[in-house]
Amino acid sequence: LKSPDNDWELLESIGEGTYGEVFKVRNRKTGDYAAAKIMESINEVMEEIEEEYRILKELSNHPNLPKYFGIYFRKTSDGEDQLWLVIELCSNGSVTDLAKSLIKIGHKLNESLIAHILRQTLLALEHLHKNHVMHRDIKGHNILITENGVIKLVDFGVSAHLKSSIGRRNTSVGT
Repeated sequence: LKSPDNDWELLESIGEGTYGEVFKVRNRKTGDYAAAKIMESINEVMEEIEEEYRILKELSNHPNLPKYFGIYFRKTSDGEDQLWLVIELCSNGSVTDLAKSLIKIGHKLNESLIAHILRQTLLALEHLHKNHVMHRDIKGHNILITENGVIKLVDFGVSAHLKSSIGRRNTSVGT
């Protein structure tokens, strides 16, 4: 894998995923912004990283999954291995962030907004399920909102591919 240094400029931390910290990055050639999930100690979670990478690479063609821009490898100055998964930036944050900010000012999500969020989340899940993938960690933190109000389902670190449409997982993971 190539280094992200030629393609992406690291800007600021914007959150944490299951297996790494998420940063806002800028493409050095186009100036476009994206999100980079930067994972360290990658040998310990290689199976989960491979699953997330595979889902993003193969299935991110759906409007309710983030666009996938690439995977990169970097060695830090202190010798740590880093893996960068670069995806579409959802600049309006998570559904959890939205709900908490509304509660702080004495409001709550209205029914039409909840319906919008649920519909687009279910469309993402339908796409995953048609491709024999179980997300296994659906929660407000993993449902993001773009600047245009489009809902994106993210964080596939504990997702699982099933061998058939009637396959089952007998394990529990996620929140």
